[in-house]
Amino acid sequence: PKAIANVKNVFLQKPQLKLFAFGLAAILIISFGGLVYSNFKADDQTFLLYSRADHHLKSGEFEKALIAFQLFRQNHSDHESLPAVNEKIEYIENQLAQSSSKLHKLMVKAQVAFKQKRYLIPPTDNAINYIKMILSISPDYQPAKDLQNKIIENYLKEAKIAGERGSYQRAIAYYQKVLQITPNSISILNMIKSLHNMQNSRQTNAGLITAQNQLKKLQAERDSLNYELMKRRQELETLVIDHSN
Repeated sequence: PKAIANVKNVFLQKPQLKLFAFGLAAILIISFGGLVYSNFKADDQTFLLYSRADHHLKSGEFEKALIAFQLFRQNHSDHESLPAVNEKIEYIENQLAQSSSKLHKLMVKAQVAFKQKRYLIPPTDNAINYIKMILSISPDYQPAKDLQNKIIENYLKEAKIAGERGSYQRAIAYYQKVLQITPNSISILNMIKSLHNMQNSRQTNAGLITAQNQLKKLQAERDSLNYELMKRRQELETLVIDHSN
């Protein structure tokens, strides 16, 4: 207590020392607080990186999960969760290897079906069915997307040829096949609507032509009857004259 009292007296006698002490305490408090904040911030970033990687894994996004976990391992090689991260990386790599093998097998089946022009039938053994299975596993698998686009292009080509030849119903059937691959496509729906209008217009014109032909036939029959009537009248007039003589 006596020593504390002596220190107190010194600070009271020398205000500049009192000010220095307060400043030093403030610096120490700020420095310690900054150190704690920095550590918390680093831990927070670590947690976010791990959480993001784990979210990709649980969502089945193995490629993104692998990249995130590898980045975590690279940046936090001494982190306590590293053994668990290594296990997850190994699991993801195995899953990707299995998926790659499965995708390859499905792609072969899709290509065989495509070459045999089994685009949509039979129901479980056609190119589009295999392509959908592939994209459900790997939505960005480009070979499957390319093959699907080829099938759509083939149907669009056939639809165009049929439409130009006036086979509107056949063209509509091809466009409907495209809709089975890309449902609710606005452009395809508009094409089908346009073809229906053209088909209805042609049917209307055909009806008008039929009506006109029937009218011509009736007119011909009327002319024939008039001729017969005129001929009969002439014959009657001749008979009357002969009888008068």
